Amino acid sequence: MISTMRLKTNEMNNILEIPSSLLLKTGITSGEKTILRFGSKSCPVTVLPSRRSEGTLSKNCVDELHFPAQMQINLKVGDDELVIGPYVGILASLKEKNLPARLKSWLNILQYTSHNDGIILVFSAEGINREQLCINGHIYDSEEKKWKSGVFPYPDSIYKRMGLNRNLLNHLKDQTGNKIFNETSLSKWKVYQYLSMEESLKPYLPSTNIYKSPQDVIELTDTFQSVFLKPTLGSYGKNTYQISPKDPSLYIIKHREKGENHEDILHASELKEYLTHHLGRKKYIVQQGLNITFRDDKVIDYRLYLSKDASGEWRCTGWIAKAGVPNSIVSNHSNGGSVENAEKMLQECLGGDAERAEAAKQRAYSIACKAAACLEKNSGRQFGYFGVDLAIDAHGQLWIIEMNHRYVDDKLPLSIGDRALYEKIQTSYLSCLRFLSGF
Repeated sequence: MISTMRLKTNEMNNILEIPSSLLLKTGITSGEKTILRFGSKSCPVTVLPSRRSEGTLSKNCVDELHFPAQMQINLKVGDDELVIGPYVGILASLKEKNLPARLKSWLNILQYTSHNDGIILVFSAEGINREQLCINGHIYDSEEKKWKSGVFPYPDSIYKRMGLNRNLLNHLKDQTGNKIFNETSLSKWKVYQYLSMEESLKPYLPSTNIYKSPQDVIELTDTFQSVFLKPTLGSYGKNTYQISPKDPSLYIIKHREKGENHEDILHASELKEYLTHHLGRKKYIVQQGLNITFRDDKVIDYRLYLSKDASGEWRCTGWIAKAGVPNSIVSNHSNGGSVENAEKMLQECLGGDAERAEAAKQRAYSIACKAAACLEKNSGRQFGYFGVDLAIDAHGQLWIIEMNHRYVDDKLPLSIGDRALYEKIQTSYLSCLRFLSGF
């Protein structure tokens, strides 16, 4: 069970006082000795009842645990220990000099949370002291709505906001028991392979293969009206090519570069040289093209934001629509595209049929959550959120385009003034961190 109380300090040695009403609920008897843990630090304590409404902890224990005194806490009875938590970390930047801006941004977000969301530590990679096994960082006081700076233990779970070198990542995984939020990255090809292992998802996956030679493109265009070449580790629609047969011997190749659309018409004999020159040594997938061009010759797809709730179940936090510039093959905002209201866009694309649009939305939410669970299960990796790109073609067929999990642009809702969704996305991360921390 979990008890909530404000924890102050006392001048005794290794004493934890818990309000009498809460002590009864813990099942711990007065005078019982146990271990009190806060993140990666622990110390022995004797538990006594308190006549006051708040609990107290001996100052020597506060110092040993690196605990921020005078905080509202949750106390959980674990296996032969008491745990203060959920204690979660947000690794917000690599450099300490970049942290003030991140703290300001997170302060605006966390004011909508409560102490029940746990003790939240924001820190930089430079703030990690591997020798002393502690972190120089900032803990959010949900009552005073401000940061408390200091030296703290490693948290129980961490939300990693950027790439880390393998050595530091492994260190954090060791210290947290591998409770790192989206700790790894998977290529587009690996994602496709893992998803295609689930029979129920196969109807929603565009036909995909690893690119080996121009012959792969030619063979797929014999089946589909167009194909896409995408870097296996690419993002933001960069270096993406659409290839369509014009007649038996000619091919139209489209791509977008430096904010402009480009189109080339090549003979089949010229295709190999073109692809060798443009693709270089990067690994690509070759994928079935989809008919998702709607209003004003714009490609339209949808970004669904997914995260785990406090019970570890995948939930869709919300979604937006993405529309490319006219005649562009990609919809990415970074490539000139626009962000629009998803419900309105979907209804428009489905001929104004509100009932059909609502059914498609619910199906999209369900398929996205199923894909997230499938990818996590089949890859054996730990994930906490996804930005799932889905498309609905002219026939109403739903397609999974991409499972973004590295650097998801969660600011897209702000482009249409939907700050409520943006804040909901940010605070949804805390539910997953709480789940990972064991609370």
